[in-house]
Amino acid sequence: MITKIITMQNALKLTLPALLLSGCISLPETTERLATEESTAAIQPQKKLVIHHLQSAFIADKNVAAIIDFSNQTDRGLDYVMFKTIAFDSDGRVIPAMLSGDDHAYLRIAGPLSPNHRTGDQLWDKVWADSAISCFRIEGAELIFSDSSVEDFAYDQIEMQLPTLQPAVCQHDQGALASN
Repeated sequence: MITKIITMQNALKLTLPALLLSGCISLPETTERLATEESTAAIQPQKKLVIHHLQSAFIADKNVAAIIDFSNQTDRGLDYVMFKTIAFDSDGRVIPAMLSGDDHAYLRIAGPLSPNHRTGDQLWDKVWADSAISCFRIEGAELIFSDSSVEDFAYDQIEMQLPTLQPAVCQHDQGALASN
């Protein structure tokens, strides 16, 4: 029995190269396809939101607003964007959101926002109820696309193109993500 298996294996070893060379059979092109897919993925631009302006504004004694100007640098239209933000005083203490009292305030803007669309300054009033705010940062965003798909963007998918360096208390380890 073992002799038959060895004989068949030897026959395949001799026949397979001849069949490949003659074009009678072909091997799957998975290696080539995988290499092409990997190189294509590396070349494609990364989907991002780009923040151009980020600022807090005092509306009244106990009413602090948030202002954000951003552009949609994804490859699809957006119906909604909701930013996850957190605010700090000059000593680094978290200032809670006005309505919920949570550490994070959620700022939502409705579209449609086409790819490469820039919003201009968007104002959310009554975000924080403490005028001691020094700065706030964006920690992430939830994007709802025109096709109803939803993606959560972490701060590394949000690019900051701000004109000035932000206070240290509002910076992430990998760069500034906030303004005063």
